[in-house]
Amino acid sequence: MRLLKLFIGMMALIIIALPRPAQAVTLDNVTITVSSIGTQCSDYELLIDFTFTGQVAEYSGNDLIGMVVVDANGVAVAADWQGFTVGNSYTQMSSFAPGNIINNFTARPLYIKFFDITTAPPVGHNTQAIFDAIVGQSAPLLQVITHDPADHSSYCASLPLILPPASSLGSDGRINPDAAAPFVAYAVSDGLHIYYPQGTMRLVVTADEIAAAGCPESGAVLIAEGNGVSVYRLSDCSFQLNAPSLGGEKTYVLKFSSLSGGGYQSFEQ
Repeated sequence: MRLLKLFIGMMALIIIALPRPAQAVTLDNVTITVSSIGTQCSDYELLIDFTFTGQVAEYSGNDLIGMVVVDANGVAVAADWQGFTVGNSYTQMSSFAPGNIINNFTARPLYIKFFDITTAPPVGHNTQAIFDAIVGQSAPLLQVITHDPADHSSYCASLPLILPPASSLGSDGRINPDAAAPFVAYAVSDGLHIYYPQGTMRLVVTADEIAAAGCPESGAVLIAEGNGVSVYRLSDCSFQLNAPSLGGEKTYVLKFSSLSGGGYQSFEQ
């Protein structure tokens, strides 16, 4: 096993990378840690550790993953990528901090996005060239995490808070683009990831749990539950997620037919 970024300088002399259809690298875990808040918002330091497993050899025997951070104005903040051998897992430790950032963020929240890229970006960390190389591939979006620095540093509270209009909430890949939803659900390569509206992970439902539940002959079967969210499979093999509404007085219900796309229905009862 070897890390692609450490060797790409030598390999570039003898290898030509041909674009391929995207293959889903598995994003297994993401840990976000605020390491320092300093005495002003521009001192903010964030650690982003993400674990992934290679699935398909896309570049010299490695599967590739890209990560970018943008602020609410779409300004590029950070970018990183890594490749690793098929069938093996690796944890990439990324960060941004003063002096190690593309641009200081101008609005909140921040959006941390992971992509299943197929072409290796330039070597390095947190450069505009890496950012452009990742987003320019139009690669499948694996996951989006929302992070508001004002939740951790009062120095960032003066930044404008720009929330997307309800009509554009679905552009980040979420299943339920509802402005007042008590959770945000994403279909990922290994199941379902469900977040609080602020971007903190609320519940992970694995593909194995979904497969074990199957489709009941009638009614509904509970797949998983936690932190107030219950996930069911219905007799037509569709999914239903229940959670208390934001006000806590009703139950928010989300129904959708498939993890691979299609419409959804949501309501409160």
